[in-house]
Amino acid sequence: MNRDMSKIISDLRKLGICEGDCLMVHSSYKSLGGIDGGPVTFINALKSLITDKGTLLFPTFTYDYVNKNNPVFDVKNTCSHVGIISEVFRKTEGVRRSVHPTHSIAVWGKDRDEFVRNHLEDNVCVGENSPLVKLKDKNGKILMVGCGITHNTLIHGVECFFRPPYAFNVDYKNPDYARIYTCIDEEDNVFRNEFFHVFMEENGFYQDYKKLENLMDIKCGKILDADCYLMDAKKIWETVLNKMQVDPYYFVKT
Repeated sequence: MNRDMSKIISDLRKLGICEGDCLMVHSSYKSLGGIDGGPVTFINALKSLITDKGTLLFPTFTYDYVNKNNPVFDVKNTCSHVGIISEVFRKTEGVRRSVHPTHSIAVWGKDRDEFVRNHLEDNVCVGENSPLVKLKDKNGKILMVGCGITHNTLIHGVECFFRPPYAFNVDYKNPDYARIYTCIDEEDNVFRNEFFHVFMEENGFYQDYKKLENLMDIKCGKILDADCYLMDAKKIWETVLNKMQVDPYYFVKT
């Protein structure tokens, strides 16, 4: 089987990704089953297809590394813990990473600077300045590569906006939920900010985001060996928000 950049581009096109797209990618490298040239080939295929008329985003989350025992985030040096592709991408020439202690996002392309601007001002995991929230305002797409649909972080953005009772009913005087983090930006400027953590598990609830497929059409396909899902970010936001307004507990289970 051909496992090079041309095959990846062909598979991406079949899913519906095209030139000029604004695209967020959640990814599992292992799910692809091996690529000639490794993660760099996958990244180059995405960039080649959407071109510099589009914008490419990868999550570079760090909450496994940046926590109450290590409350320091360095945008240049703190590793992403959400997969090797995201870690390689954040180090790629022309990529900028937003400044946020736990939920930073790396961005390349046309609207890069707009996407990463002011993320430090958010004090929750996915607030109004998050590149993820900006993605839905740009009519962007979300591609899940080999990681199902349950890890769709944009739903956290809806939760932070809507404030469902299962996610915010905690004592923010407790340092487990409200912490001061130190953030270091690209120019080595140092900022200290308070951030609030949302732990639904503390209230006995667990995310059940797979239910999204009951409410909206989700395009499915393959990239090499990986099962992939392509979704419209604005449609996700509107669908989840509308459902939460009727049933705030729809997307969680006990």
